[in-house]
Amino acid sequence: MTYSARDIPDQSGRVAIVTGGTAGIGYESVLALARKGCHVIFTARSTARGEETLAKIKSVLEPASFQVEYAVVNNEDLESISAFAASVLARNLPLHVLLLNAGVSMVPVVSRGSRNQHTNGGAAHSRETWRRVLITTEQNQD
Repeated sequence: MTYSARDIPDQSGRVAIVTGGTAGIGYESVLALARKGCHVIFTARSTARGEETLAKIKSVLEPASFQVEYAVVNNEDLESISAFAASVLARNLPLHVLLLNAGVSMVPVVSRGSRNQHTNGGAAHSRETWRRVLITTEQNQD
């Protein structure tokens, strides 16, 4: 059985976060979810990349038919990830899809002595996932 973007059900009223949404699988996921009515927040490494990607999305999709935004998040910095998660929490948005797609291919030592590949590929996504669990728990207590 083959599954394609056409098989994604209606996502109206749902919210998704896609890390690494500026290129490749992340970008295509943002488009597919937005086309199905999902409010998508994708992460970008810089404002320039976020704006460039958002402009590209606007040129592909009809402006009235989608709700897409971006947040600048450095997946090599756990504080940046935590700040992003806190900003989502502060907006009281529900979260239905969390697609942890961001990745790097370089492996130099970065701040706090961690390596990009480990921080981005493992620890960063794990930390964000657990932060999401806390957010969900807090929202469900209301």
